[in-house]
Amino acid sequence: MRFTKKHLFFLFIIIILIYFLAAFKIPYYIYKPGSADALNPIVEVEEGYKSKGDMHLVTISGGQATPLQFIWAKILPNQEVMPLEDVRPEGVTEDEYMHAQLQMMENSQEASTVVACKAAEKGIEIEFNGVYVVTVIDGMPADGILEMGDRIVGINDKQVKEAEDLITFVEGKKAGDIVTIKFVRERRK
Repeated sequence: MRFTKKHLFFLFIIIILIYFLAAFKIPYYIYKPGSADALNPIVEVEEGYKSKGDMHLVTISGGQATPLQFIWAKILPNQEVMPLEDVRPEGVTEDEYMHAQLQMMENSQEASTVVACKAAEKGIEIEFNGVYVVTVIDGMPADGILEMGDRIVGINDKQVKEAEDLITFVEGKKAGDIVTIKFVRERRK
């Protein structure tokens, strides 16, 4: 078979259409079942009770939809399609959103450790090392200076270890007061 310009044109159109269906991001977010990983090989409790069954870590997968993923999510069971603005605030990138999700997961793990230690009547020492920036409002003084994920460790040469330190300091300030903030920014890939 001989390829003509007409064949090449249709092949080009098909390639563009496939790329659009598979890669173009549309303003929808899809939640679907992730994995169920066995915890028994990973978690061991000294002098604990023998389990009759298995424990699993169940995950949920989520991401911004492409047209093809959107169609599959509407057809397949157990997938939820939501408008992007209901999931991710306007102006927040996918990377920033994922960073916030990982931060919440880390906080959840730390809270679980505290609850487990209290339930086991074991002492726990909590070390606070700053306050994380969750979001920066456009047009406010911190816009362009602070970023989501920055860790505030000082304000006006006073150490900030936990949120209460920051709140106490800010309560005494008036609108227009200037403060100097010391923060740590961990570079993400």
